[in-house]
Amino acid sequence: APTNLYDVATAQLGVPPSDNVNSEATGNRLYWTAAPIAVKAGDVVTFGPMLSGQGYFITTYDENGAVKIAKVTYADCTVVDVVDNNAVIVKWTVPEGNAYVRVVNSQIFKESTMITLNQEFTAADYFAEMDKKGINVDYVRPTTAKELVNVFPTSDKTFLGRCDKSKGEVAADNYRTCDY
Repeated sequence: APTNLYDVATAQLGVPPSDNVNSEATGNRLYWTAAPIAVKAGDVVTFGPMLSGQGYFITTYDENGAVKIAKVTYADCTVVDVVDNNAVIVKWTVPEGNAYVRVVNSQIFKESTMITLNQEFTAADYFAEMDKKGINVDYVRPTTAKELVNVFPTSDKTFLGRCDKSKGEVAADNYRTCDY
């Protein structure tokens, strides 16, 4: 099984530092940044799940710890596998001049990111790793519906209008709201 290099205990809230590899993550509370991973040219970093619409995935640093590539984006990576309709596992090959990478991920994956070095993994590998660690990732686990059940009642338990939590139903001819 691939070795997961991500450890939430050493990750930081925010985006990767822009001054030095060992500085604190900064700013945006929507992201979580992994601890630095030492790399060399030609290494393949596989990581995920990543929201495919996320702005960028990696910041790289040279041997002195200074930023080399500020933003490795989705366009720079290769999709390895699809986790669900919005989350993917991707890989990226480290170019010359880079000694460290820091993977930045959406806060939703704070506990459940997976990062490997020179070990590609699939969605099945990812789910097996999270299950082994007891981390619930049902929010990205694909499901197969065996039978669709319409729970919108066709009886008189609907009303014309839309809900308003403070005032009850609100008139609007183009809405019909079901009972809860």
